[in-house]
Amino acid sequence: MLTPSLRSVRVVAGAAVAVALAASAVAAPQVKYDQVFRINERTGKTQAVVCTVQSDGLDRVQVLRRDGRDLSIDPLEIVEIVWGDVPASFSDGTTYASRSDWESAVASFQEAAGDGDAREPVKAIARLHSLEALLAWGVADAARYADAIAEADRFLSDHSASRHVPTVRAHKARAAWLGGDPVAARDGYRALFETGKDGADGYSPLETARAALEGARAALAADDKPGAEDLFQRARDAFSSIESEDAATSAHAAAGAEVAALGPAYVKLASGKAGSVRSTFESAARDNQTSAGVAAARLGLGHALLETDEPRKAQLEFAWVAGLDHTDDDRRAEALVGLAKAAQAAAGDGADAAAYKATLARVVAQYGSTPAAREAAQLLQSM
Repeated sequence: MLTPSLRSVRVVAGAAVAVALAASAVAAPQVKYDQVFRINERTGKTQAVVCTVQSDGLDRVQVLRRDGRDLSIDPLEIVEIVWGDVPASFSDGTTYASRSDWESAVASFQEAAGDGDAREPVKAIARLHSLEALLAWGVADAARYADAIAEADRFLSDHSASRHVPTVRAHKARAAWLGGDPVAARDGYRALFETGKDGADGYSPLETARAALEGARAALAADDKPGAEDLFQRARDAFSSIESEDAATSAHAAAGAEVAALGPAYVKLASGKAGSVRSTFESAARDNQTSAGVAAARLGLGHALLETDEPRKAQLEFAWVAGLDHTDDDRRAEALVGLAKAAQAAAGDGADAAAYKATLARVVAQYGSTPAAREAAQLLQSM
C-alpha cells in the first residue's frame, strides 16, 4: 500500500504527464490533406482521394495518400483539387475573390505564389488564381488585361510543366482579345490547338478543339477571313473526332461541331455576302440538334437579316438568342448589340436613343468579359 507521501508524488507525476500530453496535443501540427477529385475510369463516377499532392504535372499528378501509399494520376482524370496546406495569403485571396475584391485578391494570390515555404503545386495554382482575378478585374479596368498577359507569361516561365499550362495559354489568348488585340488572340489559340491536336500530355481533346473554334472567332474579329475559315474547319474536324463514354463530353463535342460547321457561312457574312448565306442559317436553325448549334445559326441569321435590310425580322432572331441561349455569354452579348442596332434601324428617324443606349449599357455592365462589350462601349462613346 502506498504511503501518503508516495501517493501524492504519484498524483503529481500523473498530473504532470497529463499536462505534458495535453501540451503536446496542442502543439502537434494538424495535417491538412488535399482532396483530389478524379473520374473513376471503371465506373465513370467521381471519387475523392485524400492525400498530399507532391507534383501537379502535365504528364502525371503524383500524390502521397493518407495511408502512406504513392499514387500516380492521369491529369485528364482530375475534376478538381481542394488544397489543404496553403499559406494564409492563399486563403485570403480566396476570400477576397468571393467578394469580387479583385485588387486585394490579386495581391494575396501573388504573395502566395512567391511564398518560399509553399509547395510548388500551390504556388502554381496561386499564380493561376491571380491571372483569373486579373481577367475579372479587367471588366472594370481594361488596363488589367495587359497585366493578365504578363501574369500568364510569368506562370508559363515558372511552371512550364504544370497541369494548368493549357488553361493559362487559353486565358492569355482571351486576355489579348478582350484587350483589343484579336490578332494575338488568334495566334495564341492557334498555337494552343497545334500543341494539343496530336494528343500531347495534359491537353484535353475538348479544350484543344475549343481553342481552334475560339481562334476562328478571333480571326474573324481580326478580319483574317482565310485564317478563320481554316480554323473553323480544324475545329469542326477536332470536335467530330472526339469519342467519349462521358455524356457531357459527347454533348459538348456535338455542340462544338455544329457551331464550327457554320464557320464558312460566318466568313461569307463577314465578306458582305449576307444574302447568299441567309438560307444556310435558316436551314441550320431548323435542323441543328444542339442548343448551341441552333443559337449560333439564329445569331448568324439575325446578322444576315440586318445586313439585307430586314431589321424587324433580325430583331426576332437577336431577341431569341439574347433571351434563350444559355450556352455562351459571348453569343448572348453579341446578340444584344445586334438587337440594339436592329431596333434602331427598324425605327429609323424615330429611333429611341434612350432604349438603344440602355441595351448597349446592359452589355457593358452584365457582359463586360466578352468581346462584344468593347464594341458596345465604342458605340456608346460615339453617340
